[in-house]
Amino acid sequence: MYKNYKKINYKNFNKFLTFLFYKYQRVFFASLIWKGKKLITYNIMLNIKQKIKLIENNEFHIVFLFSLLNITPNILLSYLKIGGNKQGVPLAISWKKKITFAIKWIKKAIIGKFKKIKLNSLINEIINLNYNKGLSIQFKKKAYIEGLSNKFLLKKFKYKYKN
Repeated sequence: MYKNYKKINYKNFNKFLTFLFYKYQRVFFASLIWKGKKLITYNIMLNIKQKIKLIENNEFHIVFLFSLLNITPNILLSYLKIGGNKQGVPLAISWKKKITFAIKWIKKAIIGKFKKIKLNSLINEIINLNYNKGLSIQFKKKAYIEGLSNKFLLKKFKYKYKN
């Protein structure tokens, strides 16, 4: 019954988690850089780390990683135009696109009327994502609902949808 089951080597698992965290953090840091001002974004990241440690009483790495893993999508909607309407068809995506879409949804949820990121709203969003709440979770749910409703359109693409 369990032919392909392997025992988890916790040393490798911990290395993989740190690898994932640094991948997410690098993309997140790059998305916050505005007009090449790296020093300001570095200070913002330090403020985020300190405030999340104070609020959650846990390490920033764990909270940040699990909150972003909660929002990473497994499907991407590619749009087909049928009869003048755009309909999203679910397709599997790579890890790089998963990370970029997760951070894109977070930024979309946080940016207000003045196209600026507020630090408190960013921290609240990261903490809410840890508990499967927040505005960016709604973007993910909308994508999944649209993808499931338009699953019948997959036959128009050459490749098939896999989980």
